[in-house]
Amino acid sequence: MDLWVYVVGIYNSTLSEAAKKGTLILKVDASDVDKSNVYFSIIGNYQEFIIDPQGGEIYLKSSLDRETTPLYSLYVVASDGSLTSTATVYVNVKDVNEAPKFLQTTYS
Repeated sequence: MDLWVYVVGIYNSTLSEAAKKGTLILKVDASDVDKSNVYFSIIGNYQEFIIDPQGGEIYLKSSLDRETTPLYSLYVVASDGSLTSTATVYVNVKDVNEAPKFLQTTYS
């Protein structure tokens, strides 16, 4: 079984840190020349993202904070059950100007 991944293996996306849970970030695509089903997964511990294992759509699972992490590098695996191929997905987090916050709740 030969697994062919379309696109050069690098995907880029920019997402606002104000994006809501469930926002579609992008879709990775792969096809097997033997017409086998292809399944997708993200390698590593990325709690902020989830991928549809059959469709390849990557969604936001939790909120982002650009001040903490301005860029995510996700490694996505496409597998036909016996062979795999990987792609890198870069998610740039766009800053949103937050209102200033007091450090204390009361002052005297």
